[in-house]
Amino acid sequence: MGSRQAMKFTHNEIGPVEITFRKNTSKISARWKNGVAVFIFPESIDRKEIPDYVNRMASAVIARKREVAFAESQVIEVPGFTFLISRQSHQPRNVWGTVKDRKAYIEVGTLLDFDNLNVKQTISRIMSNIARDVAAEILIPEAKAIAAELGVSPRSWAIMNGFKTLGKCSARGDIHISYMCLFLTSELRGYIVRHELAHLSEMSHSPRFHAICDRYCGGKEKELVRKLNRFPWQILRR
Repeated sequence: MGSRQAMKFTHNEIGPVEITFRKNTSKISARWKNGVAVFIFPESIDRKEIPDYVNRMASAVIARKREVAFAESQVIEVPGFTFLISRQSHQPRNVWGTVKDRKAYIEVGTLLDFDNLNVKQTISRIMSNIARDVAAEILIPEAKAIAAELGVSPRSWAIMNGFKTLGKCSARGDIHISYMCLFLTSELRGYIVRHELAHLSEMSHSPRFHAICDRYCGGKEKELVRKLNRFPWQILRR
């Protein structure tokens, strides 16, 4: 039997909802993606039970919603880097992005509406591209410092693409960190790195893995997971 198809509908409280299914999981989760609440269900779930789960989770999902907003003269600071947003009239229907001295200058045409979804997506894409370009010089030194502090050493470090998967560790000991981690707080960047370093000792998400990860996180693994799940991203993620 093939994978179940995603479902889309409008919930009377949440608004647009997308239901997706995942193999090899027993957990039900939800996240916001470009204004749509995306629920992830185990593939084995009875379809008739889905509306009840969505209704029960509605309040918590709504509470986590945060609209991404951009504005003229806005400054978005992340650890080690700054994005500055301004207007430009040379090409009033375009958005530009340039980088100098760990600062990105996002210039938005005067005829473009900051509240328009397409404009938000364009600004977010440019900021993502800049993050991809600068991530290695910011994130990898931080990761190496954490590894040295813990006394562990992966075979290599690299930056990867990834909006949902923020890190991964191969069986050979190669660790990849998503450039999207640039937008996280230092605390959450550190959690992603420590999580992947724990995989050097245990590849699966077993009780042993979580014990190692929790030790690496100073006993705060569960707290950091909650913070990551509730993190207010400042750009739209694809």
